[in-house]
Amino acid sequence: YDAVMTDHVRSCVRPWCGRLEQEYSRKFLTEEEKRAGLRIEFDTDGLMRGDRQSQDKSFSVGVQFGWYSKNDVRDYLHLE
Repeated sequence: YDAVMTDHVRSCVRPWCGRLEQEYSRKFLTEEEKRAGLRIEFDTDGLMRGDRQSQDKSFSVGVQFGWYSKNDVRDYLHLE
């Protein structure tokens, strides 16, 4: 199930999100906001996370080998 879901997000959901982000940014942001670097972006990370056990293992290995810091993992999971 997880592989099917992530493939669906990659091949279907994200392309549509990209189109909507561009259109919404064009229509809803002022020129000043665009010059300041603001943009509208959908966060699809939650859809790509997979099951909790796989995620925990990935973060554990990442922290162990220095790819992630503990704070990186906390930020990714939106923990205070």
